Amino acid sequence: MRLTTLSLRNYRVFRELDLEFPAGLVGVYGANGAGKSSLLESVMWALYGRARTGKGEIRTSGETGECVVELGFEHEENYYLVRRTLSGKNATVRARVTIADVVVADGVTDVSKYLQSVLGLDELAFRSSVFAEQKQLAAFSDQSPDQRRKLVLQLLGITPIEKARDTARADYRQRQKEHATLQSILGTLTTSEERVALAEADAERSAVLLVQTESEFASVDAHRQAMEADFSRFEAAAKESERIKLLGGAARKRRDDLAANLQQTERELHDVHEAQEAITAIAPASDALLDELQKRLDRVVEWQRAKETLASLAKPGAMPTPDEDGVFRARHIHDDAAAQYATAKALLAAARARLEKALVVAQRHRDLTSNDSCPLCGQKFESGFEEVREHGRQEVREAEFEVTQHNTAAQDAKDKLDAAVTVLRRLEKELDSDRKALQRALQVAQSRADAEAAAERAAQQLGSDNAPDAFAKLREGIAELHDRRARIAQLKERVSRLSVLEKRQVELTAGVAAADMERSTLLAELKALDFDAKQFEQQMQKLSDARTTANATRARLDAARVAHARASQQALDAATALAEAAEKQRALEELELDARYLGRTADLLSGFRQAIVAMVGPQLSTHASALFNELTASEYDGLQIDGETYAISVIDGGVPYSSERFSGSEVDLANLALRVAISEQIRFQAGGQVGLLVLDEALASLDSDRKDRMLGALTRLGGRFRQILVVTHSPEVKERLPQAIEVRRVTGRGSTARVIDQAPM
Repeated sequence: MRLTTLSLRNYRVFRELDLEFPAGLVGVYGANGAGKSSLLESVMWALYGRARTGKGEIRTSGETGECVVELGFEHEENYYLVRRTLSGKNATVRARVTIADVVVADGVTDVSKYLQSVLGLDELAFRSSVFAEQKQLAAFSDQSPDQRRKLVLQLLGITPIEKARDTARADYRQRQKEHATLQSILGTLTTSEERVALAEADAERSAVLLVQTESEFASVDAHRQAMEADFSRFEAAAKESERIKLLGGAARKRRDDLAANLQQTERELHDVHEAQEAITAIAPASDALLDELQKRLDRVVEWQRAKETLASLAKPGAMPTPDEDGVFRARHIHDDAAAQYATAKALLAAARARLEKALVVAQRHRDLTSNDSCPLCGQKFESGFEEVREHGRQEVREAEFEVTQHNTAAQDAKDKLDAAVTVLRRLEKELDSDRKALQRALQVAQSRADAEAAAERAAQQLGSDNAPDAFAKLREGIAELHDRRARIAQLKERVSRLSVLEKRQVELTAGVAAADMERSTLLAELKALDFDAKQFEQQMQKLSDARTTANATRARLDAARVAHARASQQALDAATALAEAAEKQRALEELELDARYLGRTADLLSGFRQAIVAMVGPQLSTHASALFNELTASEYDGLQIDGETYAISVIDGGVPYSSERFSGSEVDLANLALRVAISEQIRFQAGGQVGLLVLDEALASLDSDRKDRMLGALTRLGGRFRQILVVTHSPEVKERLPQAIEVRRVTGRGSTARVIDQAPM
């Protein structure tokens, strides 16, 4: 197996990446957190759908588009392309495998089964032998003994031998069971031969009865056919008679419909002639007269509307007089009160400040003693400090009295200001109301003056139509002229259909005549046919009797055929049973022979499996020990692989010790040696190269000397593997590898990767 291409879309830190993997030894390097492990994890995700987190966290953060991973790889001279996607809010997984654009597996389950069959490895086997993820180099040795044994047998192809052995044993037991069952149910051949003789005799009797019934049916069916021929002639005449009657009924209906339409057309023609006479009798209305009457009517309507508007308007009353002076005086009083209140508040604030100062001084005086000195002259108070204290208290009392007086004055000023505000607001509200009332009164007076002027103009235009009933008479005259015009238009519309009605009258008259002629012809044909319905019914009854007799005879013939077929089948079944009994006798002998062969095959497969298992352990120890000595510069005597549990022991001073006794670097080297040994064993058994080896940060725990030896060993292993990927964050390591893939961060919290060709140092 060799990885060739990798395409990522919205996969973890890789929003968009297209990468081609080089062959041979390749370093995958980058800073910690750049995305190296995510890059390799995408390979496991493509092949097995495995990720270190839930599928809801695989898609790139902040992206809602489809997450796509496409992995191309070569294996056994075939090129495979695996595509696995996540889409939608529920992160629905889809998978597909193609070879040369041909889909060979579709769906998550089918893809997993197909890839396991192609690679011969499930996920656990792949990670334990081929794909060593970060901090998982010991994934194989960390398994339980049973798991390690099962994994090794699977990787080395021994599991199919075990399955073949178990299948042979199961087949052996099944053959023994089948032999015992067949032997218990198999009877003697003599009984089967007697059953064959009885069945053949029954078949001969049923054959004789069948021949007799067939002869009887042939005679009865010939009579039925003759009756069928006679009846067909009567049936043809009956169908022709029915056809003529149907045509005659249709012709009669058509004639009646045409006659009814002709009568309706003649009535419409009569109405048209009357309309022509009515048009002449009705005098047309003059357009000039109609326009004059309409203008007079419009003037009357305008006069009436002006009168109604004038009547709807109220007469203006007395005009209100707004009190502008009262508001002015109230505003002046308000401003004076506001000024007095501001002055009172300022005096109150000054008095309170003096009170606070006096309180501070008095407090300081209370703390004085006879031994203190005066802060002004520097002399000791002695007995005079009581006078100083009393002076401080007096200043406090005077300041408190002053605050009380100014507080009272400020409250009085506040009350006067509130009263002035109330009066001012009331007078301003009344002034606004009077102004609005005055405006409305002026508008009413103007509207009434306009209405009176309009009514006067309309009355002057009336002239002679200024009568109480002028409006009604004008409307009646106009309506009469309109009715006359509408009546004439209707009559002209009716007269315009005259030519159409006359043409229709001629066509309908001809149609009635043609229908009468068709009916006469059909009646003559019906008379010439000379069909007798009673004789037709008698012939029908004779045919029915012949058919009933033929059907009854046919039923007896079918029963005879069924009986003969049953007897013949019973004879055949008896003969077949006899042959099967003989065949079962031979099969019984063959089952006994097969059981012996299968038992021997199971024993041989078991011995073959034990021989391979006995050989695998020493070979793994040899290969792993050689590589371990190379990596450790023969610091230890080698490795030993247990032939049953496949556990790793390090031989030190000729004594094997468990790997738990040694440091982490020795354990990593031992596990690496075992992984390569297993791969070498697979190559040996398959006769080809192993293909792929992936090591994620496998060198991180090694010191400088062992790291150099590991790099040298990996370089030499490049000849055994088609592709080795070494993941590292160390520039020192990546510069010693012939080819490298650089993984680096880009803007927007993402990452990218590219292939860099470089010469080893």
